[in-house]
Amino acid sequence: MSRSEKSQDSAATAKTLASEVIVHRDGAAGTVSLNRPKAIHALTSGMVSSMTSALLAWRQDPAVKAVLIDHAEGRGFCSGGDINLLRHSALGDDGVSGRRFFFEEYQLSRAAPRGTAPGTA
Repeated sequence: MSRSEKSQDSAATAKTLASEVIVHRDGAAGTVSLNRPKAIHALTSGMVSSMTSALLAWRQDPAVKAVLIDHAEGRGFCSGGDINLLRHSALGDDGVSGRRFFFEEYQLSRAAPRGTAPGTA
């Protein structure tokens, strides 16, 4: 793959992640909106990473007084982890990707607001 193709692939991945998780601030509130309505907002590794980064940044920002996690559109708030990722992991890489996903998801849980800012989901 050429350097140009790698750059385009990275840009496409970033665009997908940006569209799957919408992160913004509105005054003193930080909001994370899940945006995978066709998959009932099932979490992917990239979504978990984006959410963790936002929560950790807001933990260090004294201007953030509250955190809201919601979904952008469609039905259901979040169906949990992406079952397709787990299936492919079980069949294709002896569960390595699945275990990595759960490790990252647990890190997200640890990044959730505790004591410094109220949070709601």
